[in-house]
Amino acid sequence: MLNLDNFDTDFEDFEDVVKGTYVIKCIEAKTITSTNGYNQIQLTWEVVGHKFKVNYDNYTYGHNGAQDLSVKAVKFGIAKIKALSKAVGYNIQSFDPTVFCKYMLQDGGREVQVTLDKKKDKDGNETNYPEIRDIASFAPVVKTEISEEELSNMFTSTKQETTSDDEEDPFSD
Repeated sequence: MLNLDNFDTDFEDFEDVVKGTYVIKCIEAKTITSTNGYNQIQLTWEVVGHKFKVNYDNYTYGHNGAQDLSVKAVKFGIAKIKALSKAVGYNIQSFDPTVFCKYMLQDGGREVQVTLDKKKDKDGNETNYPEIRDIASFAPVVKTEISEEELSNMFTSTKQETTSDDEEDPFSD
């Protein structure tokens, strides 16, 4: 029997998924074959700055070893791969799923900006699991680095405007 009194009931470690734009970081990438014979890339994303992940984010690129674009899942999966590839700067002209997975994990994991929403179950009810539904929302993450000196100068401007005594002050009486 399980004694629930031994478990902390503090829910601070849980965060509800709210539809919006997030930066996500790839923390796992692998190729799989689904039970239905779909060839897929499966990614796991960490949502930067939040306490949830996007698990089992699948990108179908073939069925039983063939790229049959008449199969809806393959067509959508390839569109999703193209959108993600563009956002992370991957050249899809010579697409190799295994190489792509390695690329996604380079530099500690590739990051993209994307719109997340709550995943829906088979009956159309919202769950509390995040999902990427809008593939057009994939965008590169632009990181800008600024030195401490530049940052300091932004807030402490020492430039003062001076006027010559010969110029007429338009605000004087």
